[in-house]
Amino acid sequence: MAADPLLRFRPEFPILEKTTYLISSDRGLSCVDFENALEVSRELNARDVIVDYRPGAGIRMSSHFYTADEELDRAFDTIDEIRRSRAWERWRDRPAIVT
Repeated sequence: MAADPLLRFRPEFPILEKTTYLISSDRGLSCVDFENALEVSRELNARDVIVDYRPGAGIRMSSHFYTADEELDRAFDTIDEIRRSRAWERWRDRPAIVT
């Protein structure tokens, strides 16, 4: 059994094979952490992919029953695109505000 709900949702995880993501999960929240995750999270939110960022944990996404699989798939596709295009760079020099 996969420890992370996202691995059950998207078992092939091609995004993980090509990059260095750290995934953790506890109680329906899944976190992915990688270099520049804070800036990527800001770009995700600017694109209406609602996520949260926590230092030491990374980008938090809900994998609860009320989140459609398509929404999680879109989030990971968008992360790939943001990293590939370097769109996260516009957030690089902004002060870190963590809720």
